[in-house]
Amino acid sequence: MTKLQDSKTEWQKNFEKNATDQSLGTAVSRIAGFLRDATMTALFHRGITDAWVLAFRGPHFFRRYLGEGAVSQEFQSRWKHATDSDISALRSLFVLGSLCWMLLIAGLTGVFADFIEGAKPSSVSMSSMGVEYFFHPMILMMGCWFYFSFQTALLQKQEDFRTPAVAPVFLNLSMIIFTALAWWIQKPIYLSWGVAAGGISVLIYSARPWTWVHKKHPSLSFWKITSFSRPGRQHILWFLQLPLVLLPLSLLQWVTLLQMIAVAKLQQQGLPSYFYLCDRLLELPFSLFVVSPCVAMTKPLIQSQGNQQREIFIHGLFSILIWLGPSTLGLWMMSQDLVRILFQHGHFQFEEVLLTSQILKSLALQLFVLAGIRYWMTWFLVNKKHPFLRKVGILFILFQASLALGLGKNLQQILDLSLLGASLFFLSLLMKSMDLRQDLIRMFVSRKFQKLIFAHVLLYLWLMAPTPALMRLVFAPIFYFILLFWMKVWSFRSKV
Repeated sequence: MTKLQDSKTEWQKNFEKNATDQSLGTAVSRIAGFLRDATMTALFHRGITDAWVLAFRGPHFFRRYLGEGAVSQEFQSRWKHATDSDISALRSLFVLGSLCWMLLIAGLTGVFADFIEGAKPSSVSMSSMGVEYFFHPMILMMGCWFYFSFQTALLQKQEDFRTPAVAPVFLNLSMIIFTALAWWIQKPIYLSWGVAAGGISVLIYSARPWTWVHKKHPSLSFWKITSFSRPGRQHILWFLQLPLVLLPLSLLQWVTLLQMIAVAKLQQQGLPSYFYLCDRLLELPFSLFVVSPCVAMTKPLIQSQGNQQREIFIHGLFSILIWLGPSTLGLWMMSQDLVRILFQHGHFQFEEVLLTSQILKSLALQLFVLAGIRYWMTWFLVNKKHPFLRKVGILFILFQASLALGLGKNLQQILDLSLLGASLFFLSLLMKSMDLRQDLIRMFVSRKFQKLIFAHVLLYLWLMAPTPALMRLVFAPIFYFILLFWMKVWSFRSKV
């Protein structure tokens, strides 16, 4: 076995281990999130859930903007040889940034609430429980997540992908407890205090206090995580330009935020809640099968070049297609059954299931395009093509912002225009990455890719079978696993 083959085996093992750790932790977190959302929609009527969802959209956007691998990928790219003094200096900046961010958001709460509510829709009681009513306690969570993004980058730099992936479970558990408390004592404000308590619990868990005495991670010991130093010019410049650098990697977050604002301005009761539930359903496959591989793939891509770098990229792309394809197919074909099984409880009625499933079916088509954008962003980030990403990324966000400002006149028009904008943006990325053309063609004409297409056809026929919906949902993953092993398409290695 050659030296190159040895290195391939090593990076494949690391990629699969890290991606699996992050995916499993994320899966547990998302399941807890579904339980949280189902509890809230069942216990409270749409007036309260609309106001809470619109208020939570800001912190939720911020959490996903920083916490879904973007900061970690940029940190690994820029500070791959960081010293203890560099980490202490950056820690000081993130702590200071957390405090300043909370003060800034607290001062702009009224502006945010007025903008996202528009003409103050009748779906919420603006005299007592509007967006601003729910928003204030959530500011604490935003500050905690600002620092948690830095802690995640440190953990993933040391090959610990499980801890930051599992941490959001504590946010969801806290929100479930406070949701039940809010219903029990009839004070909806506790929905927001659950968000604040969850942010604190996530921050404590990510510090890994159980490892301080074992010294398993010396750089994450108590004395290390509480050490601060004066940042230098290079630290300050990197920190200040971080929001702009993260912009391309966080386009999905911008899309969902602006789509939610556009939906809220339609002033239809329940629509923000339905859109939020669909977005949560899309987060599961996107986080598991796109974000996790992207984060795990960053380090091998940085450490390689030439043919090997392209092979790693194609390997990751094929791995994403294996899992994202059936996820998109299932969300599109079984949208109504999914929403009915998960959310039709209590205050959530069948008419709401129909409308929510219609939104989910449209968003499922966007999932594939947005996944391609997110993965290609990793390639451009590693190859230092930041100027191009910023230009096209800003244009894409401006297009989405036009939808929020009234370009889309109804829900279907908003979703169709958003899909069109995402497709054009992805096409521009493909045109800019012509150096991957031969490798992509080789993958598409390979026998394994043809087998993968055939597996999707068989899965489609399974989902169309005249059997109970719950049976199809439960056994579809098992059926697909069997197909993958039988056809031997579990992984792909292009010949370079």
